[in-house]
Parts: sequence; structure tokens; C-alpha cells
Amino acid sequence: TSAYSTMIHTPEARWWMALPVPARTLGMAKWIESSFYSAWALAVLLLPMGLAYVRTFEKPFWLVGWIGVVLGIPLIGIATSLATLALLVWLRWLGRFVVRREVMAVGFVLACAAFFWLLGERRSASPQQDVWFVALQELLPRMRIAMSMWLPSSWAATALAAAFHGRWSEGLVYASLLWTTMLLCWRLLEHGAAALLLPVLRQHAQPFGEAPLA
Repeated sequence: TSAYSTMIHTPEARWWMALPVPARTLGMAKWIESSFYSAWALAVLLLPMGLAYVRTFEKPFWLVGWIGVVLGIPLIGIATSLATLALLVWLRWLGRFVVRREVMAVGFVLACAAFFWLLGERRSASPQQDVWFVALQELLPRMRIAMSMWLPSSWAATALAAAFHGRWSEGLVYASLLWTTMLLCWRLLEHGAAALLLPVLRQHAQPFGEAPLA
């Protein structure tokens, strides 16, 4: 929704189309803006948690900055670039299908729940076991997908653990992997924006003087 509101559903979209700026440059500028809007809440959430961790375990406070710059920026960049590219592809070829924001949110939650349910192993609970213990045993195997070795979240977690334990070589390897993946996603979005942004704006941008929908 952040990419859609800053890039497409804005009164300035028609004005951007008239600027002597390549679509590639315009798309990357709006991607940076939407990424900032998407990431500030995550930063506000993680900052006190990071400060509490380094204070509790007597680690240097500059580790919090290292986490945010070296790990947080590429992780957010990977997610937002792929999401923005998916948005452009959807609007270019499937934009005629109107989906309400509430339906998207509920559908995403239900899809994740069904996905995690299918991943886990089913166990039969005995009468002596506590219901919350059984629920936890059912949940943990399904959360392993988030720590798959092929996902950037796993690389960030490994680099974070390596940094807190002083294994700098390992941390830098996984941080380099994160940054390399972000650059690849950035280049993919750059080419996608060059080909798709202007057609999407012509199809979905608001006309001049039209008030945005509530």
C-alpha cells in the first residue's frame, strides 16, 4: 500500500509523467520514498529492543548502528524492491481487477495461516498435556520456514548472531550476501520500472484536479 500510495495513487503522478526524467530514475526515486515510509515503523520497533539487548549483555552500543545500517537497510531494500516490482506487474496486466485493501490484508493473513499449517507435522495430544504446550509444539515446526537457508531473513539472523558473539568474518560474509542480493533486486526493479512505470501511470494515475479517494 505504501508503494501504491506514493507512486500511483497520488495527485502528482500526472505531473511526474511530464517531467524530462527517465522512467527508470523516477521509479527508483519513488521506490526510495516508499521504502522510507515502510521502514520507519520497523526502525522505531527494533531500536529499543536493540538498545535493551546491548545494555543487558554489556555489548558496545555501536552494534545497534551496525545492525541498522549493515543488516536492516539491505533486508528492507530486498523486501520493498520485490514488492514494488510485483505491484507494477499486477497493475500492468491485472490492474482491471479491483481488490479492496481490507480484502488484501485478510487474504494475506489467511494465506500465511494456511501455508504454515500445511508445513507442520500433526501430533495427537494426550489428555495429560497442557493445551498451550501442545499449541506451541504445533507452531514451532511451522516457523522453520522463516529461517530457511535460502531466505534473506535467515542471513540477517545469522549475521546478527555472529556480530553479538564476535564472529566478525562470518557476520561480514552474510552481510555481503544481503547487500549483493539487495543490489540484484534493485537492478531488477530498475529494469522493471523502465518498462512498466509509464504504462502503469497512464492507466491508473489520477487526472489533474481529481481528489484522492478516501
